[in-house]
Amino acid sequence: MKKITSVILALIMIIGCISLVGCSKKDKGDYNLVLITDGGAINDGAENESAWNGVKSYGDENFMTYRYYQPSLDENGKLTVDTIRKYIELAVNDKARFVILPGEAFAVGAYELAREFEDVNFILVDAYPHAENDNVMRFQSNVMCVSFNALQAGFLAGYCSVALLMLINRQTTALDLLRVRQLLRI
Repeated sequence: MKKITSVILALIMIIGCISLVGCSKKDKGDYNLVLITDGGAINDGAENESAWNGVKSYGDENFMTYRYYQPSLDENGKLTVDTIRKYIELAVNDKARFVILPGEAFAVGAYELAREFEDVNFILVDAYPHAENDNVMRFQSNVMCVSFNALQAGFLAGYCSVALLMLINRQTTALDLLRVRQLLRI
């Protein structure tokens, strides 16, 4: 009986070890979406966090894989084109289809590197690709720019603050605010 029990335990241990061998393999990672931050963390409360939340949301909704890289800055606290190149190469090695670059810090890098990485689609958030000493937007076929209308956001922020103050001071009702909103067509 002891012999049968020891044989069964040995078989269970061998099967367990064989099944765990596959877990030790390092994941090479094929990621559809890769975010490269501007050196800040993805929980910075600013554009990196917003971009990361957008990447995660889009990836989850469309069954796409995603990851991020947080590059180190140079001694002047700047993100250099060489550093951007290094992280784009990492994304390409991860088989990224889209590389998201949030902010003006990537504008020159996107302009200089888009031609080098023709098979990668770049999404440049709140910036336009341009040469280093030139602010003229340069069209790149594999760079899509996403920007925001600051005037519209300012108008809506002002409207919301006035509406909130009016509600707090009880000078108006929610129905009055609805009428104003309908007049403004927002």
